[in-house]
Amino acid sequence: MKKFRLDDDKGFILLEVLAGLIVIGIATPMIYSEIEDWLNEQLYQSAALHADEYNNAIKNYVADKTSSLSSKTITVNELIQQGYLNNGFSRSPFGQSYITGIRKNNLSGRLEALTCTTGGQDIKEDGLRRIAGQINGLGGFMLQNNSVTGSFGGWTDLGSNYQITCNKGHIAMRMAGKDLEESDRLYRYSVPGRPDLNRMHTGIDMNNNSITNINEASGKNARFSGDVTSNRWLHPNGGGFTMTDSQWIRAVNNKGITTEGELKGGKVSGGTVRSEGRLSTGEYLQLDKTATAGTSCSPDGLVGRDSKGAILSCQSGVWVGFESYPVGSPIPWPSATPPQGYLLMNGQSFSCSRYPQLARAYPGCKLPDLRGVFIRGWDNGKGLDGDRNRQLLSYQADQSGVYHERVNDG
Repeated sequence: MKKFRLDDDKGFILLEVLAGLIVIGIATPMIYSEIEDWLNEQLYQSAALHADEYNNAIKNYVADKTSSLSSKTITVNELIQQGYLNNGFSRSPFGQSYITGIRKNNLSGRLEALTCTTGGQDIKEDGLRRIAGQINGLGGFMLQNNSVTGSFGGWTDLGSNYQITCNKGHIAMRMAGKDLEESDRLYRYSVPGRPDLNRMHTGIDMNNNSITNINEASGKNARFSGDVTSNRWLHPNGGGFTMTDSQWIRAVNNKGITTEGELKGGKVSGGTVRSEGRLSTGEYLQLDKTATAGTSCSPDGLVGRDSKGAILSCQSGVWVGFESYPVGSPIPWPSATPPQGYLLMNGQSFSCSRYPQLARAYPGCKLPDLRGVFIRGWDNGKGLDGDRNRQLLSYQADQSGVYHERVNDG
């Protein structure tokens, strides 16, 4: 029987290793190429997204300033300074920046814009085409200086038409028509001839935030779930109220207040209170001012009180108590001192101007002297008095007594 040695297998092992190395040698460049292509694609996508961010800033800038633009060159720094780009916005992954030229089309009157990247690393043609194809809108590139070609050859333009420099190895973006029309954002500044840019077309939910420093607010209806505070007047339809101190609410221009309902309060004060109907109180009526019975008053119908609280009314221009006798009536009094408002009838004279009501009863402005006499009723034709010619206020010597007469003129 023939025997084999282990050394006989060495030839086969070497052949297998050599074949494996050949396969690896062939596959390695292919794998590296795939990895490189993938990395480049990520770089191109990043460059396209970076360009889109700048392009959006240009759209907003032009839309906000449409009425004032005709031709202009815009840079990254200007967009940052005016808040259209963040402060952190830098160069593209290829180290390129941006410049934009704006012009007005002589035929349509519309604005047109061309953006070209500047500086940084030149991009190969394949990269330019792939980046331009991924830019939103009209992406393009430059294979020659000043000559701009759109993605997939869709358009061409010249940088010189926009007063900007466009060099080969860089990307470009073109905007025209609706791309540069006013945005649908609410404008912070007025645009001449375009009031619609400062007009809302729907409601605003402030999410519990405040609106401050309003100069004037106008509208149809207002509804609040909390307090309404004003440091000045409230003018509803030309009227209104205000509080200039901690106690009183005042009407605009001292206007009156009317209502078909009730007005309630702890206290009502003023110069004059008038009711077109009946005036009633659920408690007492307090009259602070005093009057004197027999003194003049106006108009008739006033109600007052004297210093002791007795009710007085104004009758025929004179204050009269409810229990009073007519002014000038002689009445008996059980005292030598007459009460307030009365005079002792002892034949004295009085002032007709001071006591006008008393003067009506005694036109001579002199009281009868009733000291020690009795008052006798007027016979008036009954025949009890033998002297048929006796006159009122005449004197009979056989009468005696003490009498007083109420003056009521003060």
